[in-house]
Amino acid sequence: MYIPFELIDRGMVSSDQLVQALRHQVALRKPVGQLAVDNQMMRMGEVFDVLAQQRDLAQSSDTRLPFGRVAIQMGYLNRAQLGELMLQQLDQTPGVDEVLVDEGVLDAKVLVGPRTSRPDNDVSGQSA
Repeated sequence: MYIPFELIDRGMVSSDQLVQALRHQVALRKPVGQLAVDNQMMRMGEVFDVLAQQRDLAQSSDTRLPFGRVAIQMGYLNRAQLGELMLQQLDQTPGVDEVLVDEGVLDAKVLVGPRTSRPDNDVSGQSA
């Protein structure tokens, strides 16, 4: 995940604004179970089975396992399918810089130009 810390360093956003944008970004992320249904890798009933198992495991051990891990343990997904779904999830989630623009914290014009610290596999799908 690309996090533009240089925006804080340059005084363009506060750390609180960045944290809020990251929270918003996470809220926009489509759940793996929904992606699995959309891609016909799982049925809705199977997703509910995994969610129930997640809940039961969390109640018995105070540890919440990720959906994908439980789905693999239950035999609903394999690792390759989970990897594909996670890549889709990243591709479909807006970058934190886009969220900052959408929230009115940054002007999109500020983000235009070379970004040497932005990796090629940024969640927004843009390249450096």
